[in-house]
Amino acid sequence: MTLIELTCGPTRLVLAPEVGGGVAGLSWNGRDLFQPARMDLLAAGDPLGLSSFPLVPFAGRVDQGRFAFAGRDIQLPADLPPEPHAIHGQGWRGPWRVAERSADRAVLTFDHQAGAWPWAYQALQTFQVTPRGLVHGLSVTNLGDEPMPAGLGLHPYFPRDADTRFEASIGGYIPNDDQMRPLPEALPPAACDWRTNPPIPGFVDNQFTGWDGQARLCWAGLTLAITVEPAVAFLVVYAPTGEDFLCVEPVSHGLGGLNQGDGGVEAGMVLLKPGQSLSLTARFEVE
Repeated sequence: MTLIELTCGPTRLVLAPEVGGGVAGLSWNGRDLFQPARMDLLAAGDPLGLSSFPLVPFAGRVDQGRFAFAGRDIQLPADLPPEPHAIHGQGWRGPWRVAERSADRAVLTFDHQAGAWPWAYQALQTFQVTPRGLVHGLSVTNLGDEPMPAGLGLHPYFPRDADTRFEASIGGYIPNDDQMRPLPEALPPAACDWRTNPPIPGFVDNQFTGWDGQARLCWAGLTLAITVEPAVAFLVVYAPTGEDFLCVEPVSHGLGGLNQGDGGVEAGMVLLKPGQSLSLTARFEVE
């Protein structure tokens, strides 16, 4: 496994291209902005040890790995057996190629050939380190000769302690359960109403809707601003009980979108014509 280190002033970024094209660490003035990677898992090629990984060409799970599109049934392999679902696309499970690299910038690419996911595509990530943090771009281009449903997301892990606060403007939420709910409920419980900057409760695993693409994570003495462009309306927050991390995941579509109508367009998936691209850029910057 080869790691790449990028620096700019007080900011240090470590990438693991061969393990899902993921981030293995992001720090500022020696303080971790992303949860440090589990090197034992990375050495075994397990992307669940990463500090962050890309979600492409969809985010969240496909129930039972099966969905219908354009009159045909598509069956994807399970990603985390014994769970029967496909999750987060193909990019996070495969190696990426280093296309460009300098002291403070890197470009990674991932080429997918048509298979169980029956469309060829190329995904591209750009990482630009700045004195304030990281600008991370992600895109996908349909290389096939038929329209392809597509969505994007990022899955960063952040340090979490008793002082951690999270703030974001949201309008509703969808509980993450086995019901594959297509519609959001009006407002989240008070403990997860991120408009009020509450402490992180004991357990969170929900998708939030009506998001404006901006959020803030606050620790003692440090605040990290998160900005996604173009703004995406969906945000996933996962904070498991008893762990020292939480995930704040910007995604371009509703989770389970491919199980909600043909191609998931009603849930925010985009139908890419041959040669067409979808992209987003996330900024993680110390205030």
